[in-house]
Amino acid sequence: MAGWDETKDAPCDRGEIYVRLVQGYLKGERPEKAVRYQFHSPCCKMIRRQLVADHGLRFSEVRTGNDALFSVGVGYWARKIEVVDRVTYVATISGNNISRRWDFDSVICRYEEDLKINRFMRRHGEWRWQLPILEQLKPYGWRKRIKMLRLAIHYGQPLMVDCYSLIQW
Repeated sequence: MAGWDETKDAPCDRGEIYVRLVQGYLKGERPEKAVRYQFHSPCCKMIRRQLVADHGLRFSEVRTGNDALFSVGVGYWARKIEVVDRVTYVATISGNNISRRWDFDSVICRYEEDLKINRFMRRHGEWRWQLPILEQLKPYGWRKRIKMLRLAIHYGQPLMVDCYSLIQW
């Protein structure tokens, strides 16, 4: 690849989940709603400006995970989607890349965006597509878990929503 500087940025596998999602959909192994609601990145998507304007879709003004709710909203409000198995975006990663930050402030920011997505899904009758949240509490001590549980309660999150993620579709 011309101009590639291996010391600066390197390709990463954070998009593999999206590759598997698209390929599973194209093979008939995953439903369309999986692509609509689980492809949390607007990268690789062509979105009509009118869709964004009609539904007031915006990125969240947060440090990490700011595009996930936007992308879920696009998936929900789009009348029609088309999926192709073609590479249109290559994710790279560097030492200070935001996706590599796992400090608690970054984690809690992503977690709160997940809670917002789940609230959106409940409000629109798409309970099955909520994100599991209890597993996100595992790595932390009691004080941080309590902080995360308080956030879940604030967003009206049913704590047993993780049961939905166990269902195979």
